[in-house]
Amino acid sequence: MTTAAGATLLKSVGAIERDVKLLAEGETEIGSEELARVHERLFAKHGVRYLNCEGGETILRALHTAKLLDEVFVTFSDVEIEEGQHEGVLRIFDFEKEGAELVAEGRINPESGYTFRRWRFNEH
Repeated sequence: MTTAAGATLLKSVGAIERDVKLLAEGETEIGSEELARVHERLFAKHGVRYLNCEGGETILRALHTAKLLDEVFVTFSDVEIEEGQHEGVLRIFDFEKEGAELVAEGRINPESGYTFRRWRFNEH
C-alpha cells in the first residue's frame, strides 16, 4: 500500500516488472479513510482479514482512528532521548487510556535494556 505519488515512484524503479502488487490510496498522504478503503479492497478482492503492518506513530494513529487496530507489539528501550534536542519527535498515544489491554510483556534476559509488550485493542 502506498500513495499515488509513491506508486509512481515505485513503478519508475521497476516494481511492476518485479510483479509487485500496488494498492494506491490518497495522493500524497495515507490517513484513516485511505486505510479503511484499502482494507475493504483487500478483503473484497483477496479475502484478507488481518494484516501485519510496520510503521511509526503516524500509521499507528491512522489505524486506530479507522478502527482497524487489533494488536500492537512495541519494543521499549532503556535509552531516553532529550526531546528538546531533536525536531519532530513523535510519541505514541497511551494504549491503556485508549482501551487496550496489556496481554504480554517480556525481555530476552533480565539484564536486557529492551522490554517487549503486546497490547490488544480488539478481540478477533
